[in-house]
Amino acid sequence: MILTNLTLAEEGQKKFLNLENEKIKGIVFMKLLDKFFEYIYNVEFNFCSSLIANISSLKEGRQMILEFKIFKIFLIQMDKLNNFKITNMLRLIRNCCFEFETFKEELLVSDAKLFSLLIKILILTNVKDKRVIGDIGIKHIDDIYFPHFSQEIAHNEKEIINDLILDIFLVLTNVEEAIVHMKEKGLYKAISYVKNNLTNNENLKDRLFVITNYIEN
Repeated sequence: MILTNLTLAEEGQKKFLNLENEKIKGIVFMKLLDKFFEYIYNVEFNFCSSLIANISSLKEGRQMILEFKIFKIFLIQMDKLNNFKITNMLRLIRNCCFEFETFKEELLVSDAKLFSLLIKILILTNVKDKRVIGDIGIKHIDDIYFPHFSQEIAHNEKEIINDLILDIFLVLTNVEEAIVHMKEKGLYKAISYVKNNLTNNENLKDRLFVITNYIEN
């Protein structure tokens, strides 16, 4: 908790990355990542995801994640995470998307698996009946299960997850290559499906409508 609070501030993030010393820059962060992946199912290591997300809000932190090909590892492991870790990984992804111009190959790695993951999380967060999720017919998400993701989500947690996912989509609608992948992954169909299953959330419907305008054209 102390480390998490310290890394909320830019100065704490820089100290954690040892940016002032080129010889040891990023060593502590890399050790943290190693432990995070080693104990990825362990809830006692939930705090690591908060630290990682905080570090990614610093340009040097997210560049390190992308330069060392760590972003791809997060994508590979994402469907193994619980709600808390997924929320922090969404924060990380949102922050990394600001580096799209330089690292587009890293962000769209594995045939843009990023979008399949985001689509599935968006559906799981907003559609309660698991039986009907399989009826949406988007083949790219059929083999993504998220066994540790709980659909019993508090209202404030749901809002945070939705906001992060929509922020990511909106940032990437500025990039034609990303829009092409969104269309290929069936984002329009997924958003329409979610909108039709929403109740009493006009703000989310309006934001989803904005995204569909981008991917329709």
